[in-house]
Amino acid sequence: MSEIIQMMKTIFFIVFAVAINYQLSGQNRYYTNPVSDSIFIADPFVLKYDGLYYLYGTTSADKGFKYWTSKNLVDWESKGFAFQRNVSSWGQSNFWALEVIYYKNKFYMIYSSEGETKLDKGLRLCLAVSDLPSGPFSDLYAPLFDFGFSCIDGHLFIDEDDTPYLYYEMVGSVGEFWNNAGYLWGCIFGVELSEDLS
Repeated sequence: MSEIIQMMKTIFFIVFAVAINYQLSGQNRYYTNPVSDSIFIADPFVLKYDGLYYLYGTTSADKGFKYWTSKNLVDWESKGFAFQRNVSSWGQSNFWALEVIYYKNKFYMIYSSEGETKLDKGLRLCLAVSDLPSGPFSDLYAPLFDFGFSCIDGHLFIDEDDTPYLYYEMVGSVGEFWNNAGYLWGCIFGVELSEDLS
């Protein structure tokens, strides 16, 4: 029994010594990806397709969405616009928070933008399509729906049985929140979509 206790003490001492040595070594044991030092985006989204990573995000809120590619998630190459508004686009500003999925041999981009609505101007979700993850994406349903309220941050989910779902946030404001005399609010919703994502 005393041999077991001695062996446990020895193991404890070795583990303790290794832990102390690890902490005192002064080496940075954490990896940080330098993306934020060179790529300035909000709402990042990464899609992996055919061995290549595609980074999209809120980049040019008045024009559309740029993208980058990488083979290793460290070294990124700027590629230009995956989606860019034109004169016939419903959305004219505030291009935010896109996501891209591969579904039924096409790439679909869900995004938020601002355009003319039933009640004036407002944020709505739009759906664009492309044959390639690099685009160019063109609007398929813009807006996807208009129920008279602003909505942002769409997420498309395809279940194991190929049923598509949309999750999004309905948003609004009370008072003059920009003057600290009110607040913003949001509610998350989910809905089953048709096979054509409408």
